[in-house]
Amino acid sequence: MSWHKDRYRADLRKIWHWSRKQIFKALSMLLFWLPRREVNLGEIKKLLIVIVGKYGIGDVVLCTPGIRALKENLGATAISILIDKKNAVILEDCPFIDQLLIYDKQGLHRNLISGLKWIKQLRKFHFDLAVDFYSYQGIISALLTFLSGAKHRIGRDTDHRGFLFTKKIAPSPPHRHQIDRILEIVESLGIAVKQRQPEFFFSQQEWAKSKLILSHLDVNQNEPFIIIHPGTGHYVASARKWRDERFAQLADRIIHEFSINVIFTGSEDEIVTVERIRSLMRHRAHSVAGRCSIKTLAALIQQAKLFISGNTGPMHIAVAVGTPTVSIFSHIDPDDHPDRWKPRGANHIVIQKYVGCHSCERRKCQTFRCLDAVTVDDVFEGVKKLLNNITNMAIIRQRGGSIPVKHPRKLVTILGVNIDIVTPAELIERINILFDENDKSTIFYVNPDCLNKAYHHARYRAILNSGSIVYADGIGVVLAGRLSNQHLPCRITAIDIFHQLCEIWQHRGVRFYLLGASQENIQKAKANLQAAHSKLRILGHHHGYFRAGSEERKVIEEINAKSPDMLLVGLGAPRQELWVHQHLQNLNTKICWCVGGLFDLLSGNLKRGPKLLHQNNFEWMCRLMITPRKVWKRYLIGNPLFLWRVIHDGRQLQINLAPKHF
Repeated sequence: MSWHKDRYRADLRKIWHWSRKQIFKALSMLLFWLPRREVNLGEIKKLLIVIVGKYGIGDVVLCTPGIRALKENLGATAISILIDKKNAVILEDCPFIDQLLIYDKQGLHRNLISGLKWIKQLRKFHFDLAVDFYSYQGIISALLTFLSGAKHRIGRDTDHRGFLFTKKIAPSPPHRHQIDRILEIVESLGIAVKQRQPEFFFSQQEWAKSKLILSHLDVNQNEPFIIIHPGTGHYVASARKWRDERFAQLADRIIHEFSINVIFTGSEDEIVTVERIRSLMRHRAHSVAGRCSIKTLAALIQQAKLFISGNTGPMHIAVAVGTPTVSIFSHIDPDDHPDRWKPRGANHIVIQKYVGCHSCERRKCQTFRCLDAVTVDDVFEGVKKLLNNITNMAIIRQRGGSIPVKHPRKLVTILGVNIDIVTPAELIERINILFDENDKSTIFYVNPDCLNKAYHHARYRAILNSGSIVYADGIGVVLAGRLSNQHLPCRITAIDIFHQLCEIWQHRGVRFYLLGASQENIQKAKANLQAAHSKLRILGHHHGYFRAGSEERKVIEEINAKSPDMLLVGLGAPRQELWVHQHLQNLNTKICWCVGGLFDLLSGNLKRGPKLLHQNNFEWMCRLMITPRKVWKRYLIGNPLFLWRVIHDGRQLQINLAPKHF
């Protein structure tokens, strides 16, 4: 009887899909006359990216190269992401996004009236361009792109849905990788894509949680570990899941052969599976199944030597955070080619067996011979190969081989921002070391005002954490370190070390460019510097009151023509950090140092006050007396708020990370 019901439902589903396809085909033919305007990227001020539908973690992670490419090429454009509520957390800390718009199909927007109200609110944003990254997989994302009211709409012409877009992209061949599919849409705008690697962003608090989890498992920080993720989520899960007993045998063999810790991960729904696997093992393995948020899991995966799983979302997270993977794939149907989802790169191995099924019916298959054909030996050989590669890389590093070793950093974390533990002398040494490194470098400072702004500004916080050096410029930050049992030696202001650096730079022949402050102050600052350090090579200067667009491009062209070794940027926080991060790859300079109000001090137009006061950390009081209207809010309200947040977040972290039984 149930067989007849299943067949009846399958027939109805086929009729529905066929009918919908014919309706779209007819609409596409009727609406062929609608205008198709070319997109002028210079006119795009507001951009909407639609990621809505039956998508999982991996689908969203694989969108990040496309989001990055759009942000890097449309820097002044505000980027909004329209995403399902269940997936929004994945992109919360992404620095390339200005706004997340949540689509809650199962909650707030489940009925027609609330849905129409929400669409009305969406249209009020007046987007210039809407891009549908996943229009091939369902009608809902294409429909929302259309209803957004954007002047330009781009998506794939799958199943004749192209009439909903002003620019339609032809469907991709089945074997094309999912990242390449998304980037095809981006490249159709005339944008050159540089980065094709997925990324995953999480806060320092999640990193701290992962460290605490490891300490509860009695895994020392220096001890390596491997993560095994046996679950495969809900979507056609049985078609992707390897047998529990084989995971148990694999884990036992890894522990026996390599004497390495094994940690099992999984969602709350997968706790039973993980515990069953552990019960089948001879050796002891750890489990954090059901104990981690997706962000904490990402932080944990990043610290692992290796990640082993099936074709599942956490596998894509492992690729995004740079952890080598061994993945077990089933043989799925030609319309969903396995090459489309495989991790790419030398540090990722996919184990897959073809068993001669002509047409895979993964939703009906009861045997899954393709997964049974993958043996423990097959997977272990992949594990062995990758672990040997990782060991060889470590040996090369220890012997001083060709792999560059960066200067070790000692850090404290305050409100999710990493701050270097350095004295003024160490900071001078670290800055000079940056000139000898191959990569471009950024130097940032933080004070209570900066950390208050970064508290709710995820992109600014992520940019600060990407800095090569981040030093504490403010006694409030030093006090906050003490409150959270993290020692910072002292506050360091740019003006305190700048003249010492100038003495070194004029002997080294360092060339630099000044950008920021008013025209009067920047000119005076340059003149005063050259009077104090006659051999200093200042290639040029420009005030900081330039506008985005053509004026900004002229500034960048001037800097690139001069080709300085260091660019000093004094645009005020967080504008200077956001500007440097946006343009760093396009700037022909080795180091960018955000210096805040340094040029105003060098010009002599801003006084520091008595030396005794600023030597005893009361410079803020001088500033308050000299310019009360400008800084009263920052010092009298901002500083107490900052210290309250440090104390509150410290307590909250202790509550959230209270010891549990793992």
